[in-house]
This record gives sequence, C-alpha cells and structure tokens, in this order.
Amino acid sequence: MPEAARWTVAKSGAEYGFIYIPSALWDPGVVGQTIDVICGENRIAGRADRKQRIWVGKQFMERVGLTPGTLVELAWRRPRELVIRIIGRGGAPEAIVEELTYNQVRDIIRELGELKGRYAEVECPIDNRRLDVVWKELPGGSPSEVFEVQIGGNLFGALVKLRYARALWPGAKLFLVVREEDIEGAKGEARRLPEIASALQIISCEDVVKLHKLWKQVRELETRCGL
Repeated sequence: MPEAARWTVAKSGAEYGFIYIPSALWDPGVVGQTIDVICGENRIAGRADRKQRIWVGKQFMERVGLTPGTLVELAWRRPRELVIRIIGRGGAPEAIVEELTYNQVRDIIRELGELKGRYAEVECPIDNRRLDVVWKELPGGSPSEVFEVQIGGNLFGALVKLRYARALWPGAKLFLVVREEDIEGAKGEARRLPEIASALQIISCEDVVKLHKLWKQVRELETRCGL
C-alpha cells in the first residue's frame, strides 16, 4: 500500500462532510471504525463506511478549508489516524463532474469516441433495451465498445444490459461509467456476473472527463499545426 494518495474534494464530500479514500490507500479493515482525522492543527474523530468514505461532518470540512475543487494529499500516519495536507485549490475535473448530469456524461463519451475516430451512437436500441453509448469502427458494423453510464441508481441493471450486449457482440469491450466514489460498489455488483468479467472495465466519470479534455486538446493542436 502506498504511503500517500491524492484526492480532490468533490461537491458531495464538502456538502455532506466526508473524506473519500482512493482505492490505493483504502484499508477494508477500518470499516465501521473510528478514525482520527488531522488537517493542519485541527483534529476530529470520523467514522469509516463501506464506500471508502470517512465521515467528519460539514462543519469540519468548512473549518479546515476543504471546499469543492481542493486538492489534498491523504496519508495514514499510523493505523486509524489519517493526515490531510492541502496542496491546491480549484479547477479540478472532479469538482466539475459533480455538476454534470447523466446526459452530459453520455454526450462526453460520444464526443470522445468521435475524437478517437470512432462512429459513436447514443441510445443504441437492442430489442427492448437501449445502450447509452456505442462506438463502431465502421458505420454499419457491430460495436467495438459499449458504455453504460450509471450516476447513482441501479448498478446491477446497467451491468445486465452490458451482459446482453456482450451476448450479441462477443468481441465488444464493455465499460461501466460511475462516479469515483461508486467504483468499489460497482466492482462488487460486477462479481455477480463473472461471464462478462474479461471484457468489463469500470471507469470513473472523472477519468472520462480528463480523457475527453486531453483528446480535445490534441485534436485542436493538430489542427493548429496543420497535421
């Protein structure tokens, strides 16, 4: 386990009063335990839940300056003692994602596919279902990538739709897109469908936004350079 990891305070974390612990730093053994949380000269007793969150309260977040967009470094100084160091503020993709709707994330995935040279389609019909986004290498071909976006709600239902897509298009890669804080829960649900495990990737909305931004910058730079 690494000694430290970075996290950007999201709107939900600031509003409801929790610290999200990235998977690389998370210890499942702390679930339900009291955690001493230290930020600067401030200390509070928080409680860890199963979704990799340590609840410290909105007042503590405000008092130490953990506002949306604040970049922090998290480190375990000793078991059940978490130290938070503020690195920077504002402009982080995670804070932006908090404001995005399901439709906006879906449309970002479609545009990302187009930037990568794919033929992208939203709300692709299959029997009595609709897949959020599919990418194709050829306009009339079978999908090469299939995406389901799940911001809250029924994670398992989205995975069932991906399983159905895999049955129709065995060569397609499957992607479930969720908020960073829901990734571990999605992995747990995915274990109920081992038949799609080899083709499934669970990715965060935050990473999708970052990828879209980077690919857009590349295309704009290519155009500016005449490439």
